[in-house]
Amino acid sequence: GIEERGELYGLIVDQVGAVLRLKRSSYETNPVNLDQRWGQVCAGVHRLDAG
Repeated sequence: GIEERGELYGLIVDQVGAVLRLKRSSYETNPVNLDQRWGQVCAGVHRLDAG
């Protein structure tokens, strides 16, 4: 679940498009241009090659 301002929320996923196995080396902290709302629920990102 997710806690926001003292309230707990759950997420329901109805479909998964793809599952990726990612290397720790591709992990980065949130970029400065990440929308503030995403930054509140996201600890970091994995950058993927365009190919």
